Amino acid sequence: MSPSGIFSHGLTAVAVAGVVISAIYGLRAAARVFFGPATEPLSRVMAQHLPADLDWREKLPALLLLAALLFFGFYPQGPLATGGPGAGRPGPGRRVLPTR
Repeated sequence: MSPSGIFSHGLTAVAVAGVVISAIYGLRAAARVFFGPATEPLSRVMAQHLPADLDWREKLPALLLLAALLFFGFYPQGPLATGGPGAGRPGPGRRVLPTR
């Protein structure tokens, strides 16, 4: 069997779903342990003042970071291919230490 035949898209989707569900469960449990249930005054304030969304000053850096993350995640060879064939050779005035 070839190494690419071991993994399947369905198994990957199940694994990712498991990680996401576990993270949600763990974060909700930690929030309840550390903060407890919402108090009545907090519930009233949250009902009157809905959470504001991010404006463009906050969205733009987040989108740039997300784009860079996706680019380097799907194409990691991009920044790694800048060395060229002579990247491993010593430059002038440098010597290679002997190996055993």
